[in-house]
Amino acid sequence: MVFLEPKNLGWKPLVTMYLKSERLSRVLHPECISLVDLWLEWLIPPLLFFLTRDCVMPVVIDELQLVTSLLRILQCFLEDQGKVSGSSGNFGL
Repeated sequence: MVFLEPKNLGWKPLVTMYLKSERLSRVLHPECISLVDLWLEWLIPPLLFFLTRDCVMPVVIDELQLVTSLLRILQCFLEDQGKVSGSSGNFGL
């Protein structure tokens, strides 16, 4: 059995797990989930580069924690959009 530290694994498995989660499938159509996947693959690397290079953080935060926070905020926005639009099921982006 091989053990890996989470920081050595990277952020991509975390995003993959989020995209396959039931919470996301409750608020988005499957075709929209693939668009979110493309969006995250495009956006996360420059965000992490900017945060680690140009931002001063009073506490050290690793990339996995930053990506986890991003995914939680995204989920909050998506669930809130579902409440505002009055739909109880899936909606598109």
